[in-house]
Amino acid sequence: DDTSPAQTFDIFVLSAEDQVRNLKQEIQRLVTVGALRPRGQSDSLIRQLQDSIDKFDSGRVHRAINKLKAFMHHVNALAAAGVLSPAEHELLIGAAKNIQTSMRTN
Repeated sequence: DDTSPAQTFDIFVLSAEDQVRNLKQEIQRLVTVGALRPRGQSDSLIRQLQDSIDKFDSGRVHRAINKLKAFMHHVNALAAAGVLSPAEHELLIGAAKNIQTSMRTN
């Protein structure tokens, strides 16, 4: 008998809102470790994320994605200025791209 026991696993899919919340927490962590200043840098990034999710929640997906693009440009500028390490940059950009994908598929 070539049958093997059935295996099951759970898949958890985070909503765009949940992903934005997690990304905001990551930005706060970067403030805590001193990578970002709480005023200016982190506030601006968080505001861009909040604007994006507000647009998404009101059904304006294209505008929400544009806000995420602005967030990514800001992150790129911070990395180019040496504020963010390559790993921090990659983490924030990767998370923003995942949020974009979630917004496009909803």
